[in-house]
Amino acid sequence: MGNSRVRIGFVSTRFAGKDGVSLEVEKWVSVLEGMGHECFNTSIILSPIWSARWRRC
Repeated sequence: MGNSRVRIGFVSTRFAGKDGVSLEVEKWVSVLEGMGHECFNTSIILSPIWSARWRRC
């Protein structure tokens, strides 16, 4: 794979608040984007903070 940029999607029923899943995904997004990858999400419930942070697909 080398230095290839990868698009990575996260799927959950919700990304909102400070629950364990949201916090863990935020941590992974930070690491992966720091490596140059593009992250996006799809979910049923998305808080305004997460909406501003990511594009939905």
